[in-house]
Amino acid sequence: MDLVISNGVLNLAPDKGAVLNEVYRVLKPGGSLYLADVVVQRELTLEARSNPELWAACIAGALVESELPVIAAQSGFIDGRVVRRFNCFYDTTAEAKVAKDLFIQSVNFYARKPIESTGHQGFLF
Repeated sequence: MDLVISNGVLNLAPDKGAVLNEVYRVLKPGGSLYLADVVVQRELTLEARSNPELWAACIAGALVESELPVIAAQSGFIDGRVVRRFNCFYDTTAEAKVAKDLFIQSVNFYARKPIESTGHQGFLF
């Protein structure tokens, strides 16, 4: 594939490394990943991560934003960066309950597979 587009998938996946490893695998060398997802600015508590309402709101599985380029790089991607941020919970019940306190937002993230790809170590399973 030349391009993989993902909208709100990574935050719902328990093994984010496996998801990015698979995206990397199916991309042609030089291919791109465009990802839109929910992120947080600080680690969530175990209580928040275990809350079914926060899972349903796509919050409980969100990565800390600074981890996203790191995990992408561990899967072999280069040029990983947030290209845009959105206040996706503005004026919603999620914002009223938790979003302001947790600094939750949505990001657009870009990364690409190197043109000369000889494989990667990826995550250990």
